[in-house]
Amino acid sequence: MMQINIKLILRVITLSLFFGLSSVNYAQEWGTVEKSEITEQIGNQVFYLHTIAKGNTFYSLAKVYGVTTDEIKTANPDLDNELKLGAVILIPKTDIVKVKTSSSPTVSYNNYFFHIVKQGESLFSIAKIFDVTVEDIVNINKLNSTNISPGFHLKIPEIEYKTTLITKKTEVPQATKKLSYFEYTVQAKETLFSIAKRYGIGLETLKYINNFSGNDIKPGQIVLIPKVVLNKKPQERKTYIIHQVQPKEGLYGIARKYGVNINQIKAINPGLTDAISIGQNIKIPRQPNEKGFIEHKVTDRKEKLSSIAREYEISVHNLKKLNPNAPTKVRRGETIFIPLDFIDKKEEEITKEPFETKKDIEFEQEIYTQNTHRVFNVALMLPLYLSDVDSLLDLDRGELLAKRYETRAFRFLEFYEGAQIAVDSLRQLGMQINFRVYDVNDDKIETALLLQDPSLRDMDLIISLLFSRSFALVSEFSKEYHIPLVNALSTRRQVIYENPYVFKMIPKPNALYHSVADFVGQNMSEYNTIIVRNNPYQLSNEYNLISGLLKEQVKEKSYFLNAYALQKIDKYMEDKQETYLDTLRYELEKIETAFVLDSVIAHPFDTTWVNNSINTVIYSADSLSGIMNNASLFRDNLIVAMGSDEVFAIELFTKLNFVRDSLNIKVIGLPNDWHSFMNLDVDYSQPFSLQVASENFVDYTSEDVNRFIYKFQKQYNKIPEIETYSFLGYDATFYFLQALFRFGDDMLENIPDFRIPLLQNQLHFEKQNNGGFENIYWNLYRQENYTYKIEK
Repeated sequence: MMQINIKLILRVITLSLFFGLSSVNYAQEWGTVEKSEITEQIGNQVFYLHTIAKGNTFYSLAKVYGVTTDEIKTANPDLDNELKLGAVILIPKTDIVKVKTSSSPTVSYNNYFFHIVKQGESLFSIAKIFDVTVEDIVNINKLNSTNISPGFHLKIPEIEYKTTLITKKTEVPQATKKLSYFEYTVQAKETLFSIAKRYGIGLETLKYINNFSGNDIKPGQIVLIPKVVLNKKPQERKTYIIHQVQPKEGLYGIARKYGVNINQIKAINPGLTDAISIGQNIKIPRQPNEKGFIEHKVTDRKEKLSSIAREYEISVHNLKKLNPNAPTKVRRGETIFIPLDFIDKKEEEITKEPFETKKDIEFEQEIYTQNTHRVFNVALMLPLYLSDVDSLLDLDRGELLAKRYETRAFRFLEFYEGAQIAVDSLRQLGMQINFRVYDVNDDKIETALLLQDPSLRDMDLIISLLFSRSFALVSEFSKEYHIPLVNALSTRRQVIYENPYVFKMIPKPNALYHSVADFVGQNMSEYNTIIVRNNPYQLSNEYNLISGLLKEQVKEKSYFLNAYALQKIDKYMEDKQETYLDTLRYELEKIETAFVLDSVIAHPFDTTWVNNSINTVIYSADSLSGIMNNASLFRDNLIVAMGSDEVFAIELFTKLNFVRDSLNIKVIGLPNDWHSFMNLDVDYSQPFSLQVASENFVDYTSEDVNRFIYKFQKQYNKIPEIETYSFLGYDATFYFLQALFRFGDDMLENIPDFRIPLLQNQLHFEKQNNGGFENIYWNLYRQENYTYKIEK
């Protein structure tokens, strides 16, 4: 238990970055490094001139050339930790003498690293990349077959060479110096930067070769250029622009945005596949599109129209507008026209980094003149297990990767990292913050000792991510000294009992049903509403709550146009054996038995008002027939499906798809378990605009979200994810620091009305009787165009 030295946290972050332990890309794809035969002497040192190819990393280059990564970076000070495709870099040449003690390399199953299987990879291709056998991979992973799927984490055994390496840098005497560069004469209006760009050389590398201390050059001056770049043509105005892949983007969707064919993009991006990653730079040809569409040619035996729509990030409805005669399944060789979501490619590329000059979260700012000179003391308490760090430093990369998910020190690290970005943002707004971080585990004795620190009594805010035993002690402390205390992750309502200073961020469970009922009242109050329960025993209290709330929100009477009702009956009667009048009579009687059938038929342009009741169906007993008995052919239907079993959801949508062409149905899934149903086929649920709720939803189309991802990736070299608490850490810290900055000592009185936009979940706090504050906001979002759109 300790207040954290910031250098110690940086050791953890550095450790995670060094071993590639990011949440998305913790196993690098090394690729194949082809050693250059071209050398250049600079001073007394000889360097290889290596052209960066796809898959090259500092680690793989160092391994092939027999140098350290630091030596490569020292020789190329302009690299800034990035290897750009096609760039020429300097690598120190060394003399390596190998004394072999064994005739062949051996494979160690004790030492290994992880590789994430990519689309199109096989065990054979992966074995070839890492110079091991398929049998080695099968054995170390204990596979029963050679079948693998994208996303699978494979252990790759390390190869051990029993060799002794004696290494020294190669120095060439001045007398044997061989010139391998040519002299370039500086022209009028040229700069050193424009020359470096012209020949594809880093500016610092060019200065290093020419022994320039600054950037100033004059017309007529001689600049040495490595001859290796002579094969490269001087750069002219590009016939392409660079697109940086954003979260949730696919290659087909990018093609549609720019109005180019997918094959045109692949033609100028050698080796590019459909599996692209966030932050990847892709060349887009500058070719005007005069047609207003691009052509997609089906290459597989059959391809669903819905699959094509999903790939191009467009609705099936809009796709059919341009292809009215297209079948549901398109055959090989047929062409589908894709409407454009056009981006003007005539504009010059923006060279500055994305989001570089934008504010962190844009909303209506106030001038907090009363608090600009106050220093706020803020504590962050979470279990970082920094005592484990020294032992981790003794592990090699393979061992650390293997124990990644068992390593306590990395579990909540990204919460801190997100919080730190929020602190930096508030400091930019003028807030003075004394930010202290405490490593607090689940040991009650250590927590009690920590709370004896007198400086903690002066805290204006404590943000916590703690185990229950430690939180209970901190809660007592906050109550005694009147310090607002944030609980960021607990679902237990007990944390707010008897402490008026506690804030519980996870939303109140029952608030979900109030949110859904309010949404229905605002958007679907005239729908024919049916509650479909999986069985009569499950979620009884929740059913009683939502049914009562819906009765308050749904209008007592609704109406429909007679002509519309008759039209829907006509459509429904196609290929049906029932008579027209019998069907119409049955549908009317389901609404109200007192209907006069002849009156509806005789007055098609009149409006008919009906009682709007809420009906309940027990799916385990009545199945689809129970729904059909309560559904309406000529009214909009809302099904509130209640069940925590994913099998129930799958079967429900399977049955509903039998009648989706006849009925207008929308579905809301309750409780909040539905957002985690991974086996639910979106092709079955999306036609019903499935809406689900969650306390954790990140809209990756939001500019604020993408700005945070960019800052996080730039600062920590990894992509933030919901599961690693980075968004949560940012939201918790940003929200409460804003409230503290705005209201100061009056924060508790004003926070129930305090609303600002956040990244993962909005915070609407409600004061509980004799207790603290509980969030009552739930995200409600719907399926649309094979993604989720926020509703409220």
